Amino acid sequence: TAMGILVRVCGRRGVTLSSNINFLHPGTGEYITAKGKLIKQGKKTCYTRADIYDNEDHLIATMDANYYFID
Repeated sequence: TAMGILVRVCGRRGVTLSSNINFLHPGTGEYITAKGKLIKQGKKTCYTRADIYDNEDHLIATMDANYYFID
């Protein structure tokens, strides 16, 4: 969701071309937080990354995704 929002914030509409998630540690606590980052944006695609943290601010997963713009 965090990465999809990044695509929309850039004023584009996109669909996922590929994605990969790496689970590093089990999450503990009551909630998780995802921090998305736009790594590279081209004319037709973009590459994004998200780091997922538990409520104790431990990194529990990372995710990368490529989006294809449909607008």
